[in-house]
Amino acid sequence: TASAPNSTCPSENFTISLSGQTLGSGINYQWESSTTATGPWANITGATNFSYTASQTVNTWYRCVVICTNSSLSDISNVVAVSTLPNLAAGTYTIGASGNYATLVDAFNALSCGIAGPVVFNVLSGSGPFVGGIDIQTIINTSATNTVTFNGNGSIVNEGATNNFLSFDGTSHVTFNDFKFINTSPSTGMFGIMIRGGSEYLNITNNTINVGINTLFASGGIVVSGSPTSATTLGDNGSNITITGNEIIGGYYGITLVGQSSYLNCTGNNVSNNILSDFYLYGIFMNNVDSAMITGNDISRSTRSTLSTFYGIYMASSRNVKVLSNKIHDSGIGTYTAYPVYLSTSVNNLGQETEFINNLIYNIETTGTIYALYFLGTRDRLNFYHNTINIDPSTGGTGQRRGIFFSGDPNNHNVRNNIISIGGNSTGIKYCIYASTTSTSFTSNNNILFMNASAGTGNHIGYWTANRTTLADWRTFSSQDLASLDLDPLYVSPLNGFFMPSNPAVDNLGAPMGVLTDINGITRSTTTPDAGAYEFTPPQNDAGVTALIAPANGIAGSGLNNIQVEVTNFGMASLTAFNVSGYITNGTTITNFGPVAYTGSAIATSGTATVTLGSFNFAMDPYTLVAWPSSPNGQTDNQPLNDTLFTSICVPLSGNFTIGAGGNFADMESAIDRLNCAGVG
Repeated sequence: TASAPNSTCPSENFTISLSGQTLGSGINYQWESSTTATGPWANITGATNFSYTASQTVNTWYRCVVICTNSSLSDISNVVAVSTLPNLAAGTYTIGASGNYATLVDAFNALSCGIAGPVVFNVLSGSGPFVGGIDIQTIINTSATNTVTFNGNGSIVNEGATNNFLSFDGTSHVTFNDFKFINTSPSTGMFGIMIRGGSEYLNITNNTINVGINTLFASGGIVVSGSPTSATTLGDNGSNITITGNEIIGGYYGITLVGQSSYLNCTGNNVSNNILSDFYLYGIFMNNVDSAMITGNDISRSTRSTLSTFYGIYMASSRNVKVLSNKIHDSGIGTYTAYPVYLSTSVNNLGQETEFINNLIYNIETTGTIYALYFLGTRDRLNFYHNTINIDPSTGGTGQRRGIFFSGDPNNHNVRNNIISIGGNSTGIKYCIYASTTSTSFTSNNNILFMNASAGTGNHIGYWTANRTTLADWRTFSSQDLASLDLDPLYVSPLNGFFMPSNPAVDNLGAPMGVLTDINGITRSTTTPDAGAYEFTPPQNDAGVTALIAPANGIAGSGLNNIQVEVTNFGMASLTAFNVSGYITNGTTITNFGPVAYTGSAIATSGTATVTLGSFNFAMDPYTLVAWPSSPNGQTDNQPLNDTLFTSICVPLSGNFTIGAGGNFADMESAIDRLNCAGVG
């Protein structure tokens, strides 16, 4: 009896076979085929066994002739018909209750025999939510021309029976755009989109992927990995994948890219302009990656309550990776070790260096150790250009702080045109640059290395065979940074995450390194670019209130106190005239000051002057002072974002106070906050 599948896809392999035949020596088989049920029949070349692997492009009938060579007797099997299912015709289709296909699953079933040309599926407005857990295998006939595109129109996809919303396995030339993948059971670990099996030329664009705020290892937003149950399994997983414009929320990992050992089979991937938030451990994880672009991503976990070690961008055994114009920030308030950028082993070829350019790192609020850029293992040919690193946590603690940390030989490492500022009140040892081993091919220059920590005694510009506390020491022993400066870049608006310098002394400090634009795409000078991630031009007229002078340290005496503030000239022109205004509030009442006209001598660029706003009678309440200048040199302020000072003023507590409803303080926390403001007197 002959048997075969009822249908097949064009050119897809299938098996035809016999059963119930007499087995023995001297028996030959010959399979025949025809385009009709009654013939004529033609021998199939090479089909001389009781089973045969066939393929076809049209409907075909099959039979087998069984011949006994000893007697020349023969018999013919029954005829089996195999129909050829059509490719999906090129065109645009709709998904939804009134569309061509009711669900995503129905649309994918229509692709089971491939496509005849480019295909687009548009989800109808208001459709969904759809059920995920869809496994997408190879789609026949896809190519750079014959692509498959799914436009979600903002529709929702919820979790299905599997541990992912979508799984691509050996898939190519497919785009998924503008869907919202939402895990409605966030305590259950799942992966958003899984990519493996040598998939390539996939585009995951403009989606929201929320896998839930949890601490589960088997949880991640977009994972290129060799296992359906792990985000980091080596294998021939995915190349030339574009992941751009997505918002990825939660998970143990935000995005993973994993290839095979020796940098194989994870090449040409592009991760750009994504927002990754509230992941547990890794924002972007890479292992055995070659020639990737990691560009313009915003990486943070500011609202997650359960925190662990923070890896913003993690790279292991990867090469020729371009890390450009990313913002890594707001890692969460707690005690943990933070690695905004972590790299282990990267041996690059000349002209194919791994590079870190125009990145911004800030608001890493841990009491533990911070390594803004951390490098270990065997490395060669790394470039660090035009990055801005501001490590200035207000959380205290004893954690160490390092701007750039090199463990092992920094061979052919180039550190140029960066701003590294280290502040905060941790008592741990601090360095702008730390090199555990020296190298004659290491270069560092045209940087701003600003050590401004308010606590601790081990605050150093660098480490080069020993602690080098000052820039002069660092230069003497390392022979590096001869054109670098140790000064405050005077960031325009750190509270708003805007770290453009306003200090005119920073202007034009850099050397041309072939970086044509800044973090915002602004064209850089080709001869005297600015250090840091931002290219800027110092304004002519720019003043800002930068400090409270009196009451000193924000601690007022009881009774009447003078209110004095410091004004800094951020402009290029000498500052001869301006006004200062402000107010003091306890949250209930507001007392306004000014505008007070400045009548002192001219203030040079980067110079300061003290202005008295008036006097104020402080009670035991905590107060906030807000002050700002206006009309520098009678002109509009060219950079208003650096104008305003917000600061607290308190009177030391003295006497007996009550805590609780109707008392002086509503609870213990508010009483402690008040003590922290000015102590006791």
